[in-house]
Amino acid sequence: MLRKVLLGIVLLMVLVAAAIVLVARGVVGNDTLRTTLEQQLSGRLKQPVRIARLGASFYPRVAIDLHDITIGEPAGATIAELSVTTGLRGLLSRRVEDAEVIVSNSRIPVPVAVGIAGAVTSGPPSTSGGGVTIVSVKTLAFRHVEVVAGSRSLLIDLESSLAGDRLDISRLAARSEGTRLEAKGAMSSLARRQGRFTATASQLNLDEMLAVASELSSGTSAETPAAGSSSDAAAASPLDVTVALTAPGGKLGGYAFTALTTTLHVTPSSLQLQPLRFGVFGGSYDGKITVATGSATPEVALDGTITGLDVLTILRDTRGTSSLSGKLSGTIGVTTHGTSADQMLAAARGKGRVTIVDGVIPGLEMVRTVVLAFGKPAGVAPGGSGSAFKEIDAAFSLANRTLHSDNLTFVSRDFDMAGAPTIHLPDGGIDMHTSVRLSPELTAQAGTDLRRYAQEDGRIVVPAVITGTVAAPSVMVDVKSVVTRAFQNEVNRRVRGLLDRIIKK
Repeated sequence: MLRKVLLGIVLLMVLVAAAIVLVARGVVGNDTLRTTLEQQLSGRLKQPVRIARLGASFYPRVAIDLHDITIGEPAGATIAELSVTTGLRGLLSRRVEDAEVIVSNSRIPVPVAVGIAGAVTSGPPSTSGGGVTIVSVKTLAFRHVEVVAGSRSLLIDLESSLAGDRLDISRLAARSEGTRLEAKGAMSSLARRQGRFTATASQLNLDEMLAVASELSSGTSAETPAAGSSSDAAAASPLDVTVALTAPGGKLGGYAFTALTTTLHVTPSSLQLQPLRFGVFGGSYDGKITVATGSATPEVALDGTITGLDVLTILRDTRGTSSLSGKLSGTIGVTTHGTSADQMLAAARGKGRVTIVDGVIPGLEMVRTVVLAFGKPAGVAPGGSGSAFKEIDAAFSLANRTLHSDNLTFVSRDFDMAGAPTIHLPDGGIDMHTSVRLSPELTAQAGTDLRRYAQEDGRIVVPAVITGTVAAPSVMVDVKSVVTRAFQNEVNRRVRGLLDRIIKK
């Protein structure tokens, strides 16, 4: 008897399960659902959505599987797989409640990725034509999703959970050829697109990170308004995302950096790295970088302090030359815009102050040039005279591919000089009128005539002109000015002698 009862219960369970599956298949197995989902997704993303194929599974929960989805016309995004998992009870009432949404094996531009997040987390739409209504989403995941920003892209894996308007991200992994990054945090409000995250990169291509952030910023500020909405409302679309970022090493502008720490702040009109600290070219940078994204070509502003940069490494890595050495420190404030290095150089504007210490300018040989212009000195100048220096200091301005300073000073063992150089970029062409003051030791070695004609306050002072390039400077003594000074010095000498004789009488 008991055996018959048990067999009856088992048979009843099989029949109920079969009935549930048949009903569920009736809900998800027809073309009406695919069409309804296309309409609902198109409405939420504000772009045409096409679903090539739809399938379903029923254990342990009902899963609606969407395949080969295209978004936009022409297609701007392709989603190979999108799975929506939900409870059977709601589905029998044609409602998708507390769903789990998983996007897999896809290639999505940044604005579309943001739109998908907004679509699956927005309020319930109206039900149309007896279709299925997506009421609420509990979790959202990206599996092997390529997020594209212009010519750059990051491969994203994301695990997150939803609670009302809040999205908690337990793990976000991003990787590319130059980046390996892990992050976590929360979007405290999806409606306001407001969130805070912490991220650590084992290696980081900061250019890629800034490209994605810039696309997020500019894409938000330039959103297309929905039908019936005002353009002002779309332009005011909110965004306020902050990321505390660290990386032991990586690249910025194609050049290696170390020990980066910064806070990235993204808004609809700009992104900012502040404070920003990293090691570069054997020294360090401490300041901020701001990118204004409101225009078609973002404007970049660099404002900060550089300390101990190795000039030889900078020139070797950036220009392929070793025309100058020393340690560079100073303050800089530069703005520019463009999509290539040449355009950014042409548009660069700014000013600052820099100091280079303990360096060499091969080929300068200032002392030799001065001495040969007036006769050989009694002694021989030490090796490196005229090319080695203790300090170069200058306040500068940058505009129209030209660096200019009104107050450059040059201090070395054998001579000092001061002038107002103009340096043309990127070839390094130089034009500088300067006054060269030989050291007391070299002044003492000079011939009597040179000391008599070019001396000032006990040191030989000679006007000179530096032309050529920074890599291969050419020095020419301004003989005309020297002759003029010599005449003045000789007149003054003879007047003093005459006065001395008159006083003695």
